[in-house]
Amino acid sequence: MSKKQKVYQYDGEGNFIQEYESCTKANFATGGNKDNRSKISRACKRGWKCRGFYWSYQKSEKLLKYQNQVTPPGTFTLPNILIFDIETSLIKCYTFGIWDVNIAHDNIIQDWFILGYSAKWLFDSEVMAEFVTHEEAIEADDKRVVEKLWTLLDKADIVIAHNGDKFDIKKTNTRFFYYNMVKPSPYQSIDTLKTTKAVFAHTSNKLDYLVKFHLDKCKDETSMKLWRDCMCGCPDSLAYMEKYCIKDSLILEEFYLKLRGWIKNHPNLGIHIDDDGIIKCNHCLHQVFQSAGYYVTSVNKYKSIRCLNCGGLAHLRKSEITVNQKAQILASNAR
Repeated sequence: MSKKQKVYQYDGEGNFIQEYESCTKANFATGGNKDNRSKISRACKRGWKCRGFYWSYQKSEKLLKYQNQVTPPGTFTLPNILIFDIETSLIKCYTFGIWDVNIAHDNIIQDWFILGYSAKWLFDSEVMAEFVTHEEAIEADDKRVVEKLWTLLDKADIVIAHNGDKFDIKKTNTRFFYYNMVKPSPYQSIDTLKTTKAVFAHTSNKLDYLVKFHLDKCKDETSMKLWRDCMCGCPDSLAYMEKYCIKDSLILEEFYLKLRGWIKNHPNLGIHIDDDGIIKCNHCLHQVFQSAGYYVTSVNKYKSIRCLNCGGLAHLRKSEITVNQKAQILASNAR
């Protein structure tokens, strides 16, 4: 965030007080020194109080809050949000050529199987990973790995994966079905690839490109030889593949946290939290908002609010249109 970005000050009730040209000027005007300018910057990003005031990088006549004090993150239990990534083997098959080839299913020598996975619970420091052993790779036996992955998915309320709906989830379901396992308990899916395709126009939607572009990070390098060696049970290659997969889950978590405010159909996290009478962001559960105009449908109008933590938009469920006004609003014919 630029140090010269304007900063807006609000009182304890969320009323606009004053505008400052930068965090530095706001810091000194409220009795700070050069060593704690970042406190106001963090307050702007998180919606926290600093020196008795609320702060924001966006100007609003009224900073919408739904409690007198902001509950710090970590005072309630998050739903079980699982970030995961799987690596599958190659398919061995017979073929007459190498260009523009369609291979019949009866030419398959050995079908694909799951080499392994990495997974972590959102904000948890531990990354869980399980890969086939040398003997299991030779036998294409992924049952042990699949059973452990089933246990994690069965516990999850929400799962996050890049291209998860089309690849990771369907591939894991295929192996569950192959081993006559029952479906995991219901969970909701967040596919970061779907959002990037639907909302943006990146040059590439591959995770490697996206994290380089937005986070200045990159995935580890791989090659077809690595996959061949893993299928042959090479211990060093399997260890490298596990390291590669673990890094994928870590950078996916970072990318998701940057992206979540843009996810239109993000699962409502508030449904998983015990009712305490406080309105929470449906994306991240933080509790300080600012007004963001109105959300308008063809026959209704609601106050729109923006979370000051993740930037996600939501709207209140109470209509701004009176009963008398509704009676005068026409609705377009569907056909």
